[in-house]
Amino acid sequence: MTPPQYRDYVGTLADEEGFPRERLILGGAHLGPNAWQKHPAAEAMTHARGLIEAYVAAGFHKIHLDCSMSCADDPVPLPDAIVAARSAELAGIAERTAAEHGLPPPVYACR
Repeated sequence: MTPPQYRDYVGTLADEEGFPRERLILGGAHLGPNAWQKHPAAEAMTHARGLIEAYVAAGFHKIHLDCSMSCADDPVPLPDAIVAARSAELAGIAERTAAEHGLPPPVYACR
């Protein structure tokens, strides 16, 4: 499911149970280049940027930024400076996306 599809699915379940949608807190886990580790870092980060935008635009509030895994052309283990830089870039995208959609800033879990 895409983030909007999942949001709507969970919303429907909440409606069926009489649970107020405004009390739902949606979160995305392990968001970042993690899913594209077999690709070069530039390509993986391009996908990760789109992923973060999609989750935040769909109203997901808890965002777990996971930039800890090496991509195909990265050193192993991945240096903390690269993990931090990628996480900061994706957090900036999340903040901008939330503001553009009139949503509160996300809450982050990072590793």
